[in-house]
Amino acid sequence: MVDAGFCSANDPHPDSAVKLSDHLLSLIDRNNSADPIAKQFVPDPRELKIIKGEEWDSLGEEEKGAGNVLFQKYPNRCVLYVSTHCAAFCRFCTRKRRVEDEAKDAGNDYEAAFQYLRDHPEIDDVLVTGGDPLMLAPSKLEYSLKNVKSIPSVKCIRIGTRVPISNPKQLTDEHCRVIAENGVKFVNCQFNHPQEISPQTVEAIDRFKRFGISLNNQSVLLKGVNDSVETMRALCMTLYEVGVRPYYIYQCDLIPGLSHFRTTITKGRFIHSRLRGFISGVAIPFYIVDLPAGMGKVHCTRDNFVEFAPDITNQGEGVAFDTSINPTLEYPVRKFFNYQNKSFLYDEREFCPNDIEDTARMLYNGIS
Repeated sequence: MVDAGFCSANDPHPDSAVKLSDHLLSLIDRNNSADPIAKQFVPDPRELKIIKGEEWDSLGEEEKGAGNVLFQKYPNRCVLYVSTHCAAFCRFCTRKRRVEDEAKDAGNDYEAAFQYLRDHPEIDDVLVTGGDPLMLAPSKLEYSLKNVKSIPSVKCIRIGTRVPISNPKQLTDEHCRVIAENGVKFVNCQFNHPQEISPQTVEAIDRFKRFGISLNNQSVLLKGVNDSVETMRALCMTLYEVGVRPYYIYQCDLIPGLSHFRTTITKGRFIHSRLRGFISGVAIPFYIVDLPAGMGKVHCTRDNFVEFAPDITNQGEGVAFDTSINPTLEYPVRKFFNYQNKSFLYDEREFCPNDIEDTARMLYNGIS
C-alpha cells in the first residue's frame, strides 16, 4: 500500500490483514481521493475507532456448530468455512476476526462438520464461504462440495465469493466444472459499485454462465462508496444487464472500526425506495439488516421495526438539521426491531454517527 502511494508508512494502521490485488489496483483512479474501490480496500486510520455495540462476532455466527468450520445460525441453514484467504481484503469484512489468520484454523475438522450435517437432517441449505472458496485449488473445493452433496438431507448448496470482482483471472473452467457438477444452486457475489464491473469481470461472469451457474449479488451499503440513489440504480441495472441478479443490499454490520462506513437505516430505506419505478423490477434487491444476538437477516421494512415509540424505545427527539432555506427537518433515529421473539434497538446516533447529517440532507433534497 505504501509503495503504491495509497498511504504513508507513518500512518496509524488497523491491526488486521491488508491485501489488494493487481486487478483492483488497475481499476482505482489515483486522481480521485474518494475512489470507491480504494475506499473498500485501502486501510483507514478511522478503523481504529471502536464504538459501543460493535463486536467481532456481532452476528453470533460462532455460537453453534462443529469442527471450527461449520456454524448454524438458522434452523435449516448453516455456513461452512473452507478458506481463510481472499484475493483482496475488504476493510468492512464481517469476518475480519478469521481472515488470513491461520492460527485460528488449527482446530479445523471438516469430518466433524460433515458428520454434524448427517446428524442434523433439518439442515437442508449450506453456504460454502470463507475467506473465499474460489481461492482454493479446484480439487480442494471439490473435496468440500462433494462431501456436502453426498448428504441426502442437503438440498441446496451456495457459494459466496468476491473473486470475480477482486481477481477475475483466478476463476478457471475447472472451478466452474466443480461447482456445476456438485449441486451448487447459486454463486453469490458482492459488487458494491459499478466501477467494479470491468471487462475482465464480465468475462468471469460469462464463464459462470457457460456452465449454467446462476449468480446473485449481495451489496453492502457503504458510506462514500454507494450511498446515493444514482450509484445504486447504476449498480443494480448494470448487474442486471450482465446477468447477475441484484439480490440483497446489506446494512453494514456492527463490526469494530466500521462506523465511518455505516450509513443510517433511514438513508438505506430512502435509497431503496427510489429504485422502484426507475429501474426494472427484477433488478431491485431486498434491503436487509443482519442483526446481532443471532437474530439473523431482517428486511428493513416497517413490518419489522417501530420508530418513534417512546414507550418501547425510550426514544428522545429526532435529529434536527437546519439550513438557511428550509425549516428544521427531523427524522427518527432509533429503530426497535422485534423478530422471531427477539428484539434489538438500533440507535443510529450510536452506530452511524458519521451519517446523521448526511441522511438529513438526503431526505430534505429528496422531499423538496
